[in-house]
Order: sequence, then C-alpha cells, then structure tokens
Amino acid sequence: MLQVSLDPREVQLWGELNTDAMDVARAADALTALREQGVGLSSRSADFLALDEHSGAGSAAGRAAFVEKWKGKALTQPTCATCIESIKRNMEDVDAQVREWVSPQRDFSREAL
Repeated sequence: MLQVSLDPREVQLWGELNTDAMDVARAADALTALREQGVGLSSRSADFLALDEHSGAGSAAGRAAFVEKWKGKALTQPTCATCIESIKRNMEDVDAQVREWVSPQRDFSREAL
C-alpha cells in the first residue's frame, strides 16, 4: 500500500506523545498551529483535533484516551481515492436508474503528447 509522506514536525510531535515527553493540551496547540500554517495533517491528527474541547469526547480525558489508544503505533497516512467522477442519472425521476458503462483503459505512456 502506498503511503503519503508526512510532515516531520507532525511525526516528531506524535513521537513525543508516545513517550509522554509532551502533554496532550500542548500537542493540540502544536497540531492546530501546523494546520493553520497549511501543513496537510494525517487523519489521526485531524481526528484528534476534531474532538471538540466543549463536548464530553473532547475533554482533556477524552483527548488523553485518544492518545493512549494510538500509543506505540506508527503514524501513517495511506493513499486513497474515494471518488474520481460522478455518474449522472439518465432522467430527472428520483427512481431513475443510473446508466453504467465501462470505458476501456488506454495506455497514454506510449502515445505522443
């Protein structure tokens, strides 16, 4: 499986969380700062930051439990494609069937551009 390269600062931050060298609140602030700088964060960091501090799950205990769940696990970000193109219905009717078709693949590597 292909992996997306991660920002070294994010990797270091999760490493410090793994060894208890950084507290959870400071990690949340650091991840927020990275996101605001335009760094593409891993899904783990995005999920961590999505824990709202004002909800029960986002309390300090909730974030600490999240970190404990991921301790000792390598920080990875697999590549994925969820949707490349949508196929429109062939009629406006809500119950209309989707017209499916398969396009033969072409090898563009051999064609002159």
